[in-house]
Amino acid sequence: MIIKINSGFTTKLGILTILLINITLNQLRAQERYGITLSNFGGINAATINPSFTVNSKTFLDVNFLTAGLTIENNFVFYHKNDFKFSELLRANPNLPTNEVRGEGLDYSLKYQNLTGLAYVEALGPSFSLNIGKHAGGLFTRTVAASSFVNVPQDLGVLLFEGIRYKPLYGKEISGQKINVDALGWSEIGLNYSYNYLSGYYNNWSVGINIKQLLGYSGAYLSADDLKLNVVNRDTVDITNILANIGYSLPINYGSNGYSRTKPLFLGKGIGLDFGFTFRRNLDFAPMGRVTRYCESYFQPYRYKLGVAVSGLGNIHFNKNTREHTFENRSALWENIDTTEFRNINDFFENLSSVFYGDPHSLPTEEDNMIVGLPTVLNLNADYQYFPNWYLSGMLVLPVKSSDYQLMFPKKALLGIRYETDDLEFNFSSSFFNFQKLHIGFFARYKYFSIGTSKLESLVKATNLYGINLYFSIKFHLIKGYCLSLPPKHDCGRFQF
Repeated sequence: MIIKINSGFTTKLGILTILLINITLNQLRAQERYGITLSNFGGINAATINPSFTVNSKTFLDVNFLTAGLTIENNFVFYHKNDFKFSELLRANPNLPTNEVRGEGLDYSLKYQNLTGLAYVEALGPSFSLNIGKHAGGLFTRTVAASSFVNVPQDLGVLLFEGIRYKPLYGKEISGQKINVDALGWSEIGLNYSYNYLSGYYNNWSVGINIKQLLGYSGAYLSADDLKLNVVNRDTVDITNILANIGYSLPINYGSNGYSRTKPLFLGKGIGLDFGFTFRRNLDFAPMGRVTRYCESYFQPYRYKLGVAVSGLGNIHFNKNTREHTFENRSALWENIDTTEFRNINDFFENLSSVFYGDPHSLPTEEDNMIVGLPTVLNLNADYQYFPNWYLSGMLVLPVKSSDYQLMFPKKALLGIRYETDDLEFNFSSSFFNFQKLHIGFFARYKYFSIGTSKLESLVKATNLYGINLYFSIKFHLIKGYCLSLPPKHDCGRFQF
């Protein structure tokens, strides 16, 4: 295959973003499962945002068979709402709208100067959690493919979309700092433990932790501390400075771009850690009767619950099929860029080496190892029961820089209202992506099956499509106070005596 530098591949940033991220995401043929994770029936699912939630769950035993989600979001590129059909996503070869006609199909917005985006595919496999008195523990398995970009300047986004022949950019300096584009695919096997360590009167304090073995099957990053360039004309780009690092570890042959069957399944390993705390203000005391079986434990209804957690600490150390390239304050006048061709990844970087160093083999390159960090976030949440079975909830998600090269989740704030019973639950929410874009969410659960979205307005075509979010869960649980062979232990709820 021969790839030309044209409208879709104007700069190396666009090339690596499309090529490397597509390879990562294609390994799976979502952090955003708020309806499930904020529920008192979240069980082991809730441990992904706050490990202490398992001991506070209404479930004595929670078994997850499959939970999966897809999230795509950005603040730049969008489909016009009347030109996109979700049914196309179900086809093997979807016919998606293009950008051939301005104002139709695929388009972009000039509202934001710094561009941010996220693509996230997640599957939580066989997992469980078990409550035993003041203790709760569990095991979970998960596979994730994700990519993100932050601090991409608007003019660079326009150049990547329109291409080098877009005359309004001619002679205009395009500059950006701290540009980060990252992609990571991994599986994990984790253990959860949470403990109700302090109870007094109506107050309850608990703590929890997740420890995860990380198995990385692909990773890539582009980190540009400084980038300045000028599009001179349709075939020349003047790059006045580039200070950047590019790294990748992929299950392909870099000389052919074909998937390598000789490479191991996992190219890197690591350890991950989440920890969290929960404070609960209960409506009553725990019952005084002696519990003879753990399944008879009583769930104390609460007036409000507050939680704080840090999740996604850790990184994956790739040491197989790795490449890291360094561009340290280089400049070049790249002529005839519109006719530049490359057949594979090796060919591409040899081209860059010739442009910036005058020789195809002079680009500084390391092949020993590289490290890509998980998307670390600080999570603050609150839940208030204002009427029996009715709750108001809020959440604040803030990204935390924990590694030089890591996935970065955008900032997010969420407010929701929830109706929750043993068999039926639904949740309406509003959220703000990167504190900029408003989204409406809906979640519903009937017994052991759940489905939801945090972008309902996109599904009903109320707005242009900047992204999509869908998730579902199939699980089984036993509720505290209910044993399979006995009637409910506490028939009178909070009025028992």
